[in-house]
Amino acid sequence: MTRILFIKPSGLDKTAPETLHPLGAMSLAAYLRHIGRDDEMQIIDTRLHLEDSVEANLDRALFVPDVVALSALTIESRSMAAYARAARARWRNAVIVCGGPHASSYPREIVLETDVDVAVQGRARSPSPSCSGPWRPAATWHR
Repeated sequence: MTRILFIKPSGLDKTAPETLHPLGAMSLAAYLRHIGRDDEMQIIDTRLHLEDSVEANLDRALFVPDVVALSALTIESRSMAAYARAARARWRNAVIVCGGPHASSYPREIVLETDVDVAVQGRARSPSPSCSGPWRPAATWHR
């Protein structure tokens, strides 16, 4: 069983009362359940707690994760990098993965300039025995 902590970082607008659901994380978590994986999963949507610090949001984790999965738009890239840095400091053995539009556009930069171990480009695909994680991305950059 893998413990996967999904984190949706916030963007620049800290005053917007409305937000969309973290559909990427929700879809991937639902897919993993659908194919019968027995992973422990949690989604932390930091946009619901805009006044809280990165550390306070990470305190919401219900377990020590094996995988920290971030999903970010480019406007959320600074927040994503801060969460990756804090997750690396807190959970040294966790694999930190970033997906979403920002990772698809800037995979090399994410891996080289942040604490992210793997940048997933494109949409997640079906799992594969040759894949080292619970999903097989269209393409990846990794350390």
